[in-house]
Amino acid sequence: MGWYFSCSALVSIASHDLADVSPESDKEKFTLRQIGTKEIKEPRWRYSRPSRLSFFLSLHRLFVSISAMNPRVLKRFTVLMFIAVLFTGGATLFYDSFFDRPPGDYETKRGDILLSSGDYDDAMKYFNKALEFSPNHRGALMGRALVF
Repeated sequence: MGWYFSCSALVSIASHDLADVSPESDKEKFTLRQIGTKEIKEPRWRYSRPSRLSFFLSLHRLFVSISAMNPRVLKRFTVLMFIAVLFTGGATLFYDSFFDRPPGDYETKRGDILLSSGDYDDAMKYFNKALEFSPNHRGALMGRALVF
């Protein structure tokens, strides 16, 4: 159902084709609303959700109208959408690289850097700290083995 709501923004320009908006019935055609001392009659509207067939028909009309557009506009739209997809993908990868790491990975990486530079005491501290977060961390255990 999520695709239905996400695509509704695409067809918002043709909203009159998407739904039937009309007064509910003759009896309940108006509702009274009081503003200050004044009573105002307002029509009460109901909104019926569009059927899937009408949704796909309006999507088809939208894509047909896009294909009849100026080629420069289509090229610009395509380039902008490509940039948007790259930006979104890059932001997702950037976020995942920092926030979806298992516990102890940062300390193990720091210990590995210190181990390769020859600073064995500080490397051992970082490997021990990684083992505090995750006692069975293979990288930290291997780093401790390399220090000894």
